[in-house]
Amino acid sequence: MTGGERRTLMHDLQKYERDLRAAECGITKGTATGEDLGLLRAQWEEADSRLRQYDYRYYIARVHAEGDRSGDY
Repeated sequence: MTGGERRTLMHDLQKYERDLRAAECGITKGTATGEDLGLLRAQWEEADSRLRQYDYRYYIARVHAEGDRSGDY
């Protein structure tokens, strides 16, 4: 993945956070249902998971690259 892909993942996560907050407000106003909230929460969790996986893979790749340069392998 590239930096652009990370930005896209972060943008998706932020969008789902906004949608989730709006749905939470909608529940109190009666314009959203628990089902809406559950779906949005699942989308947010998936986006969060994808971003965490990206960050983890980036970290591992960086550690390996630093290890290769230092000759510790």
